[in-house]
Amino acid sequence: QNIKGPTNAVINADKAEIVRQMLISVRSGDNLSIQDRRNYYSRILSTDNIRPDWIAPEYKDKLTLMTQAEIKQNADTKKDFTYLRFTELKVKGDCVQISLNNIWAVGKHSKVIYLDGGGSTYEFRKIDGHWVGKYVMGWVS
Repeated sequence: QNIKGPTNAVINADKAEIVRQMLISVRSGDNLSIQDRRNYYSRILSTDNIRPDWIAPEYKDKLTLMTQAEIKQNADTKKDFTYLRFTELKVKGDCVQISLNNIWAVGKHSKVIYLDGGGSTYEFRKIDGHWVGKYVMGWVS
């Protein structure tokens, strides 16, 4: 896991709530290409940098959780595809910075260069007992 910071300041239930809020952001189309907004319900989510038990039950039937190795193997043996990956979940005191990207899994025999995708970075702070996210930056290509 690539989760940094004081473990006593932010517990796993907090991280699960932040991950849930980021997935709501993706569902509303935040920084995703038009093609990927249509395909949200058949999405693959990498378990890299998160724990599978952080995914709320309402998303488990809409997302396919895969390790990075499984994603690579699928791209190598089937075809290229887009997937979601939490590229950062960093605890800094009472603040959590989290980035979620929509990127391509490219097979080893693929001859295509993909330039489209997107991502968002948010900073979350606990205010009055609730995690509140503030948009920091995003990218779309």
